[in-house]
Amino acid sequence: VETIGTITTSKEYTSSFWLQDGPGAWNGIGLIDNFTNCICNYLPGEKVRVIGRVGESPSHLGTFIRVETMEYLGTETIPNPIVLDTQSAKQEKYEGVRVEIPDVTLTELGEHDPFGNTWEIEDDSGMLKGSRYYYGIDFSFDSMFHVGQKLSFVRGVMHKDWREPWESPE
Repeated sequence: VETIGTITTSKEYTSSFWLQDGPGAWNGIGLIDNFTNCICNYLPGEKVRVIGRVGESPSHLGTFIRVETMEYLGTETIPNPIVLDTQSAKQEKYEGVRVEIPDVTLTELGEHDPFGNTWEIEDDSGMLKGSRYYYGIDFSFDSMFHVGQKLSFVRGVMHKDWREPWESPE
């Protein structure tokens, strides 16, 4: 498959990224590479052409493109996130898409993760798990946030764990 889009989230020294080819549902996909094509040098806001094979991962990425070649095309504004509640964000059509969930409470913080990188948020519609270990977050929730804290929003890219949908915050 070949696609062109803007990198929305990446983390230095990883081989995983998120790419969107426009705003809205059904416009995002994960990119993975085993450091063979050096995609780790790309940053959010960079427009790229990707050629690779589409796959479905039972782990944290869900649907993805295994990159064979990637070409830098310039820079572009990252698509704005879609504002949703936690239950709506879990829909498959938002996998790989930037979302923002307003008015949430932090209900769990790293208790089931030895790295302290998972969390749960809750709003009036339900609960959503998140992760900062794999994508786009370099700060520690542990020193900045606490369970029970009200947050005006959480923003990130939706992806699917083999157990349930997760959000990778920015």
